[in-house]
Amino acid sequence: MNDILFGNNNKSIVKKLAYKSLKADKRRRWIIIVTIAFTTVLLSSLCFYLSAQKAELEERIRGHYQAGCVDISQELINTLSESPKVEQWGVAKRIGLIRYQDTNLSVLYEDENQMKLAKRPPIEGNLPQKETDIMVEQDFLKYFNLPQSIGQTILLDLGDGAKREYTITGIMQSDNASRSFMVLLSRAYAIAHSPEKPVFEFRFRFADDNTENKDVLKNQIKDFLLANGVPEDKIFYSSNYFGMIDLQASGRVMLYIVGTLLVIACSVVIYNIFYISVAGKIRVYGRLKAIGATTKQLKGIVRRETIVLLLYAVPLGVLLSGVAIFAMRPEYWVWQENLQSSLGVAIVMFLAVAVSTRVPIRLAGRVSAIEAVRSNPYSDKSKSVSLRLHRRITPVSLAGMNFERNRKKSVFTFISLGLTAIMFMCIASLAVSIDVNSMASSQLSGGNYMLTLKLNDMEEEQTLLKENPLNENLYKRLTSLEAVNSITRYNSSYIQVELPKKTAGIAFTGLTENQMSKFFPENFEMEGTAEYSALLKQNGVIVGDDENLLKKLFGYSPQIGDTLHCSSFDGQSMELPVLGIAKGTVNPAVAASFFYVTDETLKQFYPETNNFNTAWYIYADYDSDTLRKNIFEVVDDARIDITTKQDIADRLQPSLDQSIKAAYILATFLFVFALINLINTLMTNLIARQQELSILQSIGMSFRQMAVMLSAECLWYVVITLIIAITAGTAAGMLLCSKLNQMGVFGVLTYRFPFLEAAVFTAILMVIHLCYSVVAVRYMKKQPLLERVNSME
Repeated sequence: MNDILFGNNNKSIVKKLAYKSLKADKRRRWIIIVTIAFTTVLLSSLCFYLSAQKAELEERIRGHYQAGCVDISQELINTLSESPKVEQWGVAKRIGLIRYQDTNLSVLYEDENQMKLAKRPPIEGNLPQKETDIMVEQDFLKYFNLPQSIGQTILLDLGDGAKREYTITGIMQSDNASRSFMVLLSRAYAIAHSPEKPVFEFRFRFADDNTENKDVLKNQIKDFLLANGVPEDKIFYSSNYFGMIDLQASGRVMLYIVGTLLVIACSVVIYNIFYISVAGKIRVYGRLKAIGATTKQLKGIVRRETIVLLLYAVPLGVLLSGVAIFAMRPEYWVWQENLQSSLGVAIVMFLAVAVSTRVPIRLAGRVSAIEAVRSNPYSDKSKSVSLRLHRRITPVSLAGMNFERNRKKSVFTFISLGLTAIMFMCIASLAVSIDVNSMASSQLSGGNYMLTLKLNDMEEEQTLLKENPLNENLYKRLTSLEAVNSITRYNSSYIQVELPKKTAGIAFTGLTENQMSKFFPENFEMEGTAEYSALLKQNGVIVGDDENLLKKLFGYSPQIGDTLHCSSFDGQSMELPVLGIAKGTVNPAVAASFFYVTDETLKQFYPETNNFNTAWYIYADYDSDTLRKNIFEVVDDARIDITTKQDIADRLQPSLDQSIKAAYILATFLFVFALINLINTLMTNLIARQQELSILQSIGMSFRQMAVMLSAECLWYVVITLIIAITAGTAAGMLLCSKLNQMGVFGVLTYRFPFLEAAVFTAILMVIHLCYSVVAVRYMKKQPLLERVNSME
């Protein structure tokens, strides 16, 4: 039976029929090639870009310091630097954080090696050499309208209480949007202003690094430093370096997520195209079946078409994306890795197309000769028959009836358009609802400014608290400012706690009864109790550690009923029972505070201290540059650090903009797939119904009426897509904002409807509707009416 039709040459005939089918239907061929090539371009571009980003990241990692130790002598630095296990090293010293007018200046010393290890920006001029030399950021000079030139002098108090003239010998070419700047001093200054024998920070890069396992690397570094006499409490690790390692892993996760979305979108479009194509050729396949073609041969024709299109589209997509990414970042192009990525993308695309064409291929194989006679390429099996014997016929009603003739095709098109619309509305709703000032304010307990005590050593805290600059006099001066509404004051103190790994000094926050109810309201998710009277009576403690840092840093997993052995730095010991464990997120009023007690319990550790204020939050009716300058003038004590909401917002804005931009780009890509699906559906309908439309014209339908009907068919898709966007998209956007608001990721989120974005989305759809209407009318005008009436499908 296999040889009835073509004798012994069946394989070549199948191949010829597949090629002739592709040649005859150029529109379908190009739509599929564009779809597959577009997906391949996106996937391979993502792979190539992430590869380039990884190469750049590895280059930065290779030259970045990994760890260091603080407060060590020059002699110990010499010993460590001579070790063969130290690949690169540098020396630094933190002088302090000072204020200059309404800005914060981070003052430090770094040698040339440390500048390279820390990946500082390029500099104009020279590093400071003399005691009166400094180097500043170019944005510092811009902010104060100073000339961008070296050799000028500036009057500064660098934290020692005396204003001196300093010569600017170098300018860092940095890009700093905040009002917190860096000032670099000379080694001569660092030595001259050390109270005793000078000590420095030693930062280095380990020679035997293992970036694949950061825990192993940290242990190797710690063992090396301990063996050379560095105390464990003096060791620190570079958060930037190990953060970059984590960034590599997050890049791979992003690739999987975005790649999956693109492949699914492509598969839906390809499925719809092939399904429509096969459905339109039912009679052709039926005739082949009638003259002896087997099911296997019919499937082979469609499968051969798929393979040919893949062989055209995938290499084209890989080539285009490769050229684009290579042109953008040639210095980070990695041939071996990108060739592997190209092969992986090709395999993924082959599997995606194979899965998406499986149903159409089976449909082609199931065609019977009888079905070929009665099949209409534009009809679908209806589950019910209308009981209406007559209905009003207008161009618009004909357009509406057209959807019922092939519901599966319409549903797939609506799904792709609808999901894109919902995703777009979610992104747009989030973009307009996020308030970067609210995000910044959430880091300041909802306030505008935060005042904190500047501590160089936790053991010196009580000395500072006994003459606490956060006092009543300052409180009165601040509350007398016109815009200041209120100030919330929080107590805290460092207490030594015996934990499994070591005894550590940790900040305990002392709360009043009102503050306790604010931090832990009745609906707050927690284990145990947060009742103030119970905590006061038993000197109890609440543990707030939703990120599990106590386990990671100190090996402690809190349990209700635990007893914490605590002592002050003055030797006052107490045992505090754990009465509550916060399960939700606690926004600490005091940095690095895991333990919360009553203010009365806190005072028992240091009975001679009267004022435990360590953090003030200033709430203003409105914020302005004038208020900022006034607060900086009033808070003139150098022992107090000032953090402003605006500075935090300036730091957050660039990363927020980048994230929103990436989300819009992804939505745009998915929207392109939906448009390809829509265009294919509309054009297939138009081509398949040429004879039908011509017959309608021959019995009285005017060309204008036909144009209105074709326009209305596209308008149906546009209107229903907009309805989905406004209803389901708005609901999804509100739900997303609500969930993120509960999580506190973006501060306080107040849902706002994206009117402008929705208007742009509507305008794009209407432009597509207009373009299709023009193209469809011109297409129908190309052939004479009689020729279209006599045309065969």
